[in-house]
Amino acid sequence: MLECKDDDALAMLDYQQAAYKLVVNAMVGCFGMSTFRFRSSALAGLITRIGRELLLSATETAEAMGFRVIFGDTDSIMIDTKTTNIEEAQMIGLQVCAAIDKQYECVRMEAEKIFRQVLIFNKKTYAAIEVTQNSATMIMKGLLRRDQSAFSRRYLRRALQQAFATQDRVKRSSAVQMLLKYAEEELKGETLCNKYGASSSNETRRVLNADRRLFRITRRLNKQLSKYQRDAKDPHVVIGRHMKSRRGDYVSYYMMMNGPEGSLKTDDDFDTRWYLRETRRLLEPIVDLIK
Repeated sequence: MLECKDDDALAMLDYQQAAYKLVVNAMVGCFGMSTFRFRSSALAGLITRIGRELLLSATETAEAMGFRVIFGDTDSIMIDTKTTNIEEAQMIGLQVCAAIDKQYECVRMEAEKIFRQVLIFNKKTYAAIEVTQNSATMIMKGLLRRDQSAFSRRYLRRALQQAFATQDRVKRSSAVQMLLKYAEEELKGETLCNKYGASSSNETRRVLNADRRLFRITRRLNKQLSKYQRDAKDPHVVIGRHMKSRRGDYVSYYMMMNGPEGSLKTDDDFDTRWYLRETRRLLEPIVDLIK
């Protein structure tokens, strides 16, 4: 690829490269599966061990060059370049990659992204502002999941935007706390009433029903329903049994006052306390990080 000058040929090589990577990543899991015909725990262990050794070597190389490694993933590391200049950061990234590549014949590191700010929650979970010469974009990895309501995800995005908006820790923390209060008011119907003109409990319920997609939750059945305990209380299992779903199906439901429901009923209200707890669970780690 380094010697290729034709754009179309380069694009084809990039597709082939991505295909090879996809197959290799899939084979790691296949070799470790007890049901795989050619199962080999030794091969699975070898692949993960080599990957781990490569990351450790890359980390040592970057640190030897004077840069602090702040995060390591399956096939990548993040380093603190100690500069706010994008061009300088790009050059440093290329220099580190070149130093790592010299140690191997078949390994090529790539300076993929430049982050201006980053919040790391735990392994494989972070939010960052990715920058180029012409743009700045917020990205989230491992934070958004199907089993979260769109309502909570919306407040999660807003909280992260507030967290990245300023370097003042007091202002950031206060802004996120205000979002929690606003979420509580919206779930109580006060904000909804003001926004839509609803003036009673029934009117608020109709407004919530109009925005029902915000409160829908989707989870996947990872095994046959018969494999779950008979008294399992997980909402997607309860609804899945009612709908006679199968393994691998995605089950959507709403948390109502009378329990999870696969469809909305006009005589039942949303369990606003449940949705508020979910929103708090997503936002409180942000408050802890930016204090």
